[in-house]
Amino acid sequence: MHSQELRIASNPGSRIDWVAGAYFSRQTSEELLYFLGGEEPFVTVNRPGFPEVGHVNYRNDVDNYSYRSISGFGQISVPLFDGFRAVGGVRYTDERKELEGRISVVLPGPDTVTVNTSAAQELSKWTYKAGFEYDVADDILVYANVSTGFEAGGVNAVPPDSGLPTTFGLPFMHRPDLG
Repeated sequence: MHSQELRIASNPGSRIDWVAGAYFSRQTSEELLYFLGGEEPFVTVNRPGFPEVGHVNYRNDVDNYSYRSISGFGQISVPLFDGFRAVGGVRYTDERKELEGRISVVLPGPDTVTVNTSAAQELSKWTYKAGFEYDVADDILVYANVSTGFEAGGVNAVPPDSGLPTTFGLPFMHRPDLG
């Protein structure tokens, strides 16, 4: 995983406080998920670096999961009168998630019935913050804010044409042709 954030801000003690910046994150991974149970000594054979496990009834092999997030943001605090400030901010976030892999039912042997899976999702959203702050005393701040947020959503490794959703999270734009 790699993430980086760059910020630029007003000087401390400035009449108007502000901050602006950008954020970037990228992650790639592969994983094997085992669902154990049953009485038979079902065994699954894995790729190098992953252990062999017994009593596996179902497995989910994620050959490639990738996640990328990019955002830009800014916030400002403007004094209206002594100790009373208006605060506002905005952020734009764009995320992309992709998954390729297989799901398998493990049979005695170690035979498997395997189906390839893939999913992709791109999410983007503007969010904001607006509010007021009042310094009642040196150590007492009263404030009221309204803000929105962004829940990232994700991708599911499910069989194609199963009727199960390959993505989750709203609002989202599903683009199966992300290529």
